[in-house]
Amino acid sequence: TLSSSSAASDVYKRQIRNGQASSQIDGLLNTLLAAAGTWGSTSYASAAADSKVTQATQLRDRWAAEVAKYNAMLADIPGTLARLNSEIAALDLLIATNPPNKTDLQNERDGKDAERKLAGDVAGLTAVRDKAVAELASAQTALDNAVAAQTAASAAYSTAQTSYQSAISNFVLSLIHISEPTRLRRI
Repeated sequence: TLSSSSAASDVYKRQIRNGQASSQIDGLLNTLLAAAGTWGSTSYASAAADSKVTQATQLRDRWAAEVAKYNAMLADIPGTLARLNSEIAALDLLIATNPPNKTDLQNERDGKDAERKLAGDVAGLTAVRDKAVAELASAQTALDNAVAAQTAASAAYSTAQTSYQSAISNFVLSLIHISEPTRLRRI
């Protein structure tokens, strides 16, 4: 919160001043703390944008695979039906042996059977493919938007990092400059 960051800022100022007053240090410290906060928040935003790009890419890739699968089925209906019939027969043989993963095999078989029924209905298969194409287009748009947001977040993060580096350099140089006369007086 603002009050806790203000309190923290006051503690830092007292420690750095070592009992002396310095509005120059106060101003540089405020700039440094603000730059650190901005760098932190833009770091979080950049990481979140990266995550959204990853998620959008995965979704787009899943829909692309679905479209490719349906296009392949439509391109060779007889071959698709023969392949699915063969896979279902193999699964039926495995299920008959009552293996420990019988439920998983039955679920896989049910999925293959649903694909076989869909492959036997060209109009239905075309409609499902068209829906997948629309979902793919939507997923691609979401990915494009996520990449644009990632680019903006990355630029903001880079700018904030540069601002922080500048603020810390100015602050340290100011401390060195302020401590020089004190050191000279001791000699």
